[in-house]
Parts: sequence; structure tokens; C-alpha cells
Amino acid sequence: MQALILWDARLLPKEQRDTTDPPVGNEVKRVDEFTDLASAIFWIGWKADQYAKNVSLIIMAHGQDTLKRIEAGQKIWSPGGSGLIFCRQGITLTTLPMFEPIKGKVKKIELRACAAAYITAGFEGGAGDGNLLCYKLAQITGAYVRASTADQGYGWYPRGGGLLDPYPSPLHFDPWRGTVVTYAPTGAGVTDYPAGIR
Repeated sequence: MQALILWDARLLPKEQRDTTDPPVGNEVKRVDEFTDLASAIFWIGWKADQYAKNVSLIIMAHGQDTLKRIEAGQKIWSPGGSGLIFCRQGITLTTLPMFEPIKGKVKKIELRACAAAYITAGFEGGAGDGNLLCYKLAQITGAYVRASTADQGYGWYPRGGGLLDPYPSPLHFDPWRGTVVTYAPTGAGVTDYPAGIR
């Protein structure tokens, strides 16, 4: 199975975006705040067709926190659940229908983002419910979807990084942290991917 990797440049500080190597893979595409989500989805479908729909998709991005309330002029945020900071529009409950053109073209999707599956108390069933976002993404794409309820880690060393990090290292995702949830194409939670698509 061919892995397609889409990574949002906002994972990195602005001054390191052009000096850090992208994630390792044969099919890797960088997006940012100027990239239209529809163009990224088109790329997924185009590449999936090239590999006879035998592909997995890894999306590397920041998770979107949920504004819970304002107390004494201070904003109180939850650790996630509102989607991904990805392309111009983001991946949210309102942008999920844009993924319909790739239904049946991708076998599994990994959301490598902080707290993508987190459920913000009091926001169940709407924006702020990462579980809802993930299972709807599974239903819309017909793919298995995996995400975590916790913060995640990335690592990299930019080229020319100096004495403490003299060896460039591509952007990479650390091992999964927290509760990792896998959703079947029906949206139901499952313990793991089926053997044929691990």
C-alpha cells in the first residue's frame, strides 16, 4: 500500500519552513494557509487513482482547540476537538463534505494532529466534538480513520541547525500518545485496522 503524506507547513516556525526537510516518503505534498482544501483533496484522488486506490493517507497538521468560554476577559480553551488547521479552510465538520470525491479511493487515513478525536465537554454532537469529526470523515471517505484524543509530538532538525543539532532530520511524527481511536468506514469504533490494510 502506498502512503500519501500531506503536511501543513504551519507545523514549523516560519523561519524554519524552508530549511527543514519534508517527511520521508515517495508521495509527499506540502500545504499551507494559502492552499485551497479542494486542491489538496484533488491531489489525494489523483494519486490514489495512480496506485489503483491501494493507498493510505497521512495528514500532518496542528489540531484546532475549542473555545469553551470566556471568564473575566480570559479565553478558556479545550485541548482540541474542533478539527485540524490544514490548508486555508481547515478540516472541520463544515468542510468534511469536500472529501466526498475521494470516497472509496483511500483505505485508511491517519490524522497526525493534536487531540483530533478529543470530545470537548458540553460540545458533544457539534463543533468541538473530535469523535464526531473522525467518524464522519470515515463515513464520507469510506476509509478507516485513526486519531488520538491527546497532544502529539513532532520532531525535526533544520538544515544548518548549528552545534546542538548539526545533522538535518526531516519532519517526523513521534509515536502516538494518549488514547488512539480507530474508526471503521461505517463510523463505528474498532480495535485496529483489518489485517489486509495494516
